[in-house]
Amino acid sequence: VEKVKSIIETVIAAGYTNFYVTGATLAEYSNGTAKTVVGEAIRLLAEGTTVSLLLPEATSISNNAFYNCTALTSVSAPKATTIGDNAFQYCDALTSLTFGSVIESVGTDAFKEFTTENCDLTLGTGQEHIADDGTPNGTAVTAGETSWAGKTWKSITLK
Repeated sequence: VEKVKSIIETVIAAGYTNFYVTGATLAEYSNGTAKTVVGEAIRLLAEGTTVSLLLPEATSISNNAFYNCTALTSVSAPKATTIGDNAFQYCDALTSLTFGSVIESVGTDAFKEFTTENCDLTLGTGQEHIADDGTPNGTAVTAGETSWAGKTWKSITLK
């Protein structure tokens, strides 16, 4: 975790705040905690630091992946189909969350204590609303809606 934090701090010091986490980087942590390790490194960054994260190969956002990552301003995970328990809990700096695939399940409290009203959400075309149990409920999300997964969002775009 300290090594990942050091790399992120070095890149930020060079003037960059956008991070592209490749499949190779995620594979380095084969025990299933890759996104948690990245999240832990982000949690350790200095106050006032902001991070935009692109996870092009991630098919799942793990439990607690970005729990309390207050530096995180945007996440794009175009292949993700599941969002784990508490994945974005306390991520109040998030202003953009993008999923290109259809989300098949959302874990318990995935967006708890996160001000979703300040966040633009992009979902895959054909996305259904999410029921209280975290699974699609059969009703499609339509353009102009602002409610999804039990939360109200600043905007919802279908892509």
